[in-house]
This record gives sequence, structure tokens and C-alpha cells, in this order.
Amino acid sequence: MQPIKNGVFIKPEDESKTVSGIILSKKDRKDTKLEAGLVVATGKDVIESIKVGQRVCYDRYSGVSITIGNEAHLKMPDKDVLGIFE
Repeated sequence: MQPIKNGVFIKPEDESKTVSGIILSKKDRKDTKLEAGLVVATGKDVIESIKVGQRVCYDRYSGVSITIGNEAHLKMPDKDVLGIFE
């Protein structure tokens, strides 16, 4: 499936690692309003800096939940991506 226009499909991360190396599950991260995920597809009008395979952050309440091949993903416009991890 390919998003249209400026749409981005993101596979959310189930867990994250703190600076000290502690792994937190999604339910343990209630204090943060940001989420991270992997870009799996982009529409043809997405800004050039967002590419498939990049790890990005976005607001916890951004996007629409969709299922692609039995896996949960988010569909959101590129403007909802807040940053790109390097």
C-alpha cells in the first residue's frame, strides 16, 4: 500500500531505550508525549527530508491507526513528523 500526496506510513516502536540503556515498553512511557517509529512508505508529495527507513518522532496523538499485513501502522501527513533521528 502506498500513501497518497503528503501521507506517511509509520510503524510505531513497541519499546524504547533510555540514555542509561533501560528498555521501556510503550505502557511504561506515560510521561512522554512523543513517540518514535520507522517510516515504511511515503507519498509522492512528502518533503524530501523524510525517507523510507528513517526513524522519526511524532506526537503521541498524531495519525490514524491502520493495519498493513497484520501489523499496526500509523498514517499521518508529513507535517506531523516532528523530527528525524540520525
